[in-house]
Parts: sequence; C-alpha cells; structure tokens
Amino acid sequence: MTARHPVAALAFLALLGTAGAAHGVEIHPFYSTHFSPLVQAFGLPRAEDGQIAPPGTTLTRLVVEAANSYHSGVSTRQSSALDGETWRTTLALRYGFGSRFEGGVDVPVVHHSGGVLDGFIDSFHQAIGDPKNDGKGNPQDQLHYVYRRDGATVIQVRDDTTSFGDVALSGAWRLPSTEPPERSLALRATLKLPTGKEASLAGSGGTEGSLRLAVRDAKTLERWNMTLFASAGALYIGSNTFVGELRCPLAGFGTIGAGWSPASWMAVKLQADGNTGLSREPEFKPLGWSVHLMGGFTFALPGGVDMDLGIDENILREMAPDVGFHLGFRKRFGE
Repeated sequence: MTARHPVAALAFLALLGTAGAAHGVEIHPFYSTHFSPLVQAFGLPRAEDGQIAPPGTTLTRLVVEAANSYHSGVSTRQSSALDGETWRTTLALRYGFGSRFEGGVDVPVVHHSGGVLDGFIDSFHQAIGDPKNDGKGNPQDQLHYVYRRDGATVIQVRDDTTSFGDVALSGAWRLPSTEPPERSLALRATLKLPTGKEASLAGSGGTEGSLRLAVRDAKTLERWNMTLFASAGALYIGSNTFVGELRCPLAGFGTIGAGWSPASWMAVKLQADGNTGLSREPEFKPLGWSVHLMGGFTFALPGGVDMDLGIDENILREMAPDVGFHLGFRKRFGE
C-alpha cells in the first residue's frame, strides 16, 4: 500500500472492531473545506453545524480527501501554476465540557503527488459534454505546484511529499435557546497554528483564527426526514503566511446545505461552501472568492459509525480544483 493510495487502508482501519446493531443515521455537514492546493494551507475551518459534543463524550472524525488540480493564475504581483493531486487526511477530536462547551483539535497529514485521477477526470468531463482543453485533456499524473510573488518563487513543489499539516485548536459554545433540542445554535472558534511545512504546502507559514455562527435544524422539515444546516463567519489571516503583505487580513466564509433520510440507515446530502478572497489582489483567482458544491451520502454502519461519501465540484473555474472526493467516518465515544 503506497502513500498515494491511503483510502483503502484508512477505511479498513476505521471499520476494524465496529460490531453490533445498526443505528439511525445522523445528518451533519460534510466535514470539508476548500480543496485548492494553495487555499487548503490556510485556516478556513471545516464545515460544522450548531450541535456540539454531549457532556463527557468524545466525537471523533477521520476524513480522507483527494483533489485534482489543473489551473493557474496571474495578477499584478502574483502568479501560480497548479498541476497535481493533493490528498489530505484529518483526525479530528471534539470533547463536551458540560452542557454548553466543546473543545477540539484537528491534526492533518498532507500528501502532494502527480496522482492517479487525471485519466478518470478527463473521461468524466468528456462524458458530461464539458471536455477540458478542447478535448485534449490535462498532462497526465504530473506534479508542479508553484507560487510566485513579485517575480520571486516562494513555493515550488515538484516531488512527491507527505508531511503533517497545520494543527487547529477549536472551541464551541452552545447558545441558550428556547427551541426544541432538534434545533441547535453554536458559536465556534478556531486557532490554526503554523506546525506544517510551508515549503511543502502543508501549511501557510502563519497563524490564523476564525469565528463563526453555526446552526442545525432537524425540526422544521421533520415530517420529510430532512435536516437543514448553515454557518457563516470570518477568518483572520496573520502577516507571516507565504502570501506576505498581499494577504487579505479578513476573509468571510460560509456553508449552507440540507440532508434527506429516505431510510434510517442512510441520508442524501447537498451543501454549498464559499469564501471571499484571501489575497488583496482580487484578480488573482487561485486565492480569490470561491463557491463549490458537494453532494453525496451518509451511511449508518455497525458500531455507531457514520460514513460520508461525497464529490466536490467547483462552480467557478480557476478558483478551485476540477473535482474533489471526500470519505469520512464519524463516531461518538462515552455515551
């Protein structure tokens, strides 16, 4: 099993020891964020809703994502060429302190390579009548991530690399509400630390923090077995990132989506994620504002494990990778 094929191994490990009766599926957002090789190095938090970990319980997530990129950008002072494949594996833990507070940590591992998805993606775009590069496709399985500022090469990744990314600390406060428990509202904060290698695009090189309001509503459309979720907030970007003085200090971001459960063991989900630009140069599209859609399923597995399968597609070209794939496992301990 090579580093570029971690999904099967992680899925196997996640399922080991899961035994017992199936449970009712829970609907939450895909635990995802922006897939771009440049943007993923920053502190845009992953989508979460207003439900926090119950008192004394630990919520665990293991998420594997793969994104294939082939786009570039040029502005007055910046340029980039992004051709490659990025895998990002994240272990996330949340613990409930009392009835209103939650603390957590995310530890990612980032792998960049030429990848194996180019041929599949070219075939997919041909099939939907949207061929890439006038039907010529992309250069196959190459890795070349480069970012230049003021004519100087700041980031250049040409060899396969695997390293720990930036660790993120998080906290949440469930806001007081007279609504039923099926509706929840929480204030969430994150602090991303510069623990990843900037030169390997495993981190931004700086510290970022975010604050957002998140909501989950499983009551309004309860009769149709639907759950709604949304969040919105702002990200502060420090001055020590690889973008330097060209970074936009404050960026907005948000998520909105819904899930429908036609059976107790599965749900269908669709969500939209977006963010404003991370650079002061709005014409630099790889760090510009972005909107992308993710759709897929959640399955209730034995042992209290929920599994997410999702596909992410960018709406605006040159703003995000061509396509991204999401595999996630979620389980609570201590209940």
